[in-house]
Amino acid sequence: MSRTKNEDGLIRRDSFTRLWKRNTAAYRQYRFHRSFVSEFDRRNRYLKGLIHAKGWFQIQQPFYCRYGSHISVGRNFTCGHGAIFEDEGLITIGDHVEMGNAVRLITTRLLKDPQLRQKHRESIANIVVEDHVWIGNDVTILPGVTIGAYAIVHDGSVVSDDVERGGVVAGNPAASREAESELLKALIADADDETKPGFWNKTMSRLDMEKVDRAIQWTAFAIGAYYAWHTASDLIKKKALIEEKKNKVEKLLPMFKKALKKPKRHVYLLTGKR
Repeated sequence: MSRTKNEDGLIRRDSFTRLWKRNTAAYRQYRFHRSFVSEFDRRNRYLKGLIHAKGWFQIQQPFYCRYGSHISVGRNFTCGHGAIFEDEGLITIGDHVEMGNAVRLITTRLLKDPQLRQKHRESIANIVVEDHVWIGNDVTILPGVTIGAYAIVHDGSVVSDDVERGGVVAGNPAASREAESELLKALIADADDETKPGFWNKTMSRLDMEKVDRAIQWTAFAIGAYYAWHTASDLIKKKALIEEKKNKVEKLLPMFKKALKKPKRHVYLLTGKR
């Protein structure tokens, strides 16, 4: 997008480019909302054209965002119905993140100066959600918030400050629940000691699944093109063979006609007429 970001968090937008990008995102959201749940390929195609995804993910209808191109989700991301991602800034979501229904991620902050608002300026702050985070229903995450790995955000919370790794928060504004946080941190420590990533997990974590999908698509296209070319060449060969046989038959036809015009010998012997 043709935008410049200033040091103080303000952005200046090109109106034509913004309109074009938002219309493109709106069209893909419209097609996604009109697709059926059973149409997995079509739904994933619309969503992958809308947001950046590293691997498998699932987002329920309806889903609303401004641009989509500022949203990046990791592997095994699931999101419930009615999510709203105001992605004027960047929204980065890690692996194995679960979100409930009606979750709102807002990257636009309040701009108090009316002169800047009249100049179509906006103040933004990015949102980061790290790996293995669970976010409940009807949760609002405000601009500039970073939610640490393994954190839990209870239903109906409004998160305005960063959440530490393994933290548990709830309420409006969201406050830490110390007892649950300590228990969760103990569980995380035990899990970290017991589970070590294997070779396959390390390899998969280094892969960019978006590039892998693109490579698979190009490979399928190349195979289809080769199959079409091979079929067309076979048809051309068959057509040439038919033409060759036709020409041979046309050359032999005069000989057959002359042979048919000659009188038969047994008829001459019986009648004595030529």
